[in-house]
Amino acid sequence: MSLNNVFNVYLAGPINNCNDEEAYGWRRDLKITFSNLGIGCIDPLDRDFRGKEVLNYRDIVENDLEAIRKSDCLLAYLWKHDQPYFGTAMEIMYAHMIDIPVVSVMPFPTNLKGEKLLAEAGGKNYTFHPWIQYNSNLVVNKLKDAVEHIGYCVKYGVKI
Repeated sequence: MSLNNVFNVYLAGPINNCNDEEAYGWRRDLKITFSNLGIGCIDPLDRDFRGKEVLNYRDIVENDLEAIRKSDCLLAYLWKHDQPYFGTAMEIMYAHMIDIPVVSVMPFPTNLKGEKLLAEAGGKNYTFHPWIQYNSNLVVNKLKDAVEHIGYCVKYGVKI
């Protein structure tokens, strides 16, 4: 338990090129959900530098690294399929390197009928990436599954 004797989850995911709802919405919802489970959240968007990254890059990275070190788990929500996750991928790898458990959420993209889309090359899952898989303790398809797993592990003292 890192801060205030509470299990804390660092909320990693896209920020740049996201509107307010995309950047804040899922984080806001998870803060409520985790709070109901007695779990705290560390949100990098509490320091919103969107549009000011060039002048503040050092503060952004150093504060994020410190926040990850203070967390007990990193939850990475990799939902935005049309952009790279440079910062999130580095946060995932950093957490892994310092033995902070990582739970990654990679929803399969779907069409309007809700059918899973597959990449054109070889029919492999569009969202699979070996670096994310390697640096994650668990990769799931839905945020709900990640929350349930983390909640179960915290409640019963099971390693994530």
